[in-house]
Amino acid sequence: MDVKAGSHVCCKPKPGTTAPKCPGGMSFSGIPVLCDPADGDDGCPAGFTCSTSTTHFTKDSASPNSLCCKA
Repeated sequence: MDVKAGSHVCCKPKPGTTAPKCPGGMSFSGIPVLCDPADGDDGCPAGFTCSTSTTHFTKDSASPNSLCCKA
């Protein structure tokens, strides 16, 4: 929720940003869940693996370029 604008900001890509993308045939459902490969799959929901995104997506510089994906 953006209190200043009084609107929801979740779940809709911002213009000019790059979204994460799962590698070859894998996918995520709903909102992408970012993860740290150093933690293995522990940071992902059951049935998902921490995978490197095929895009260099928009995020803060300290975050890894990985997200939880399902085969």
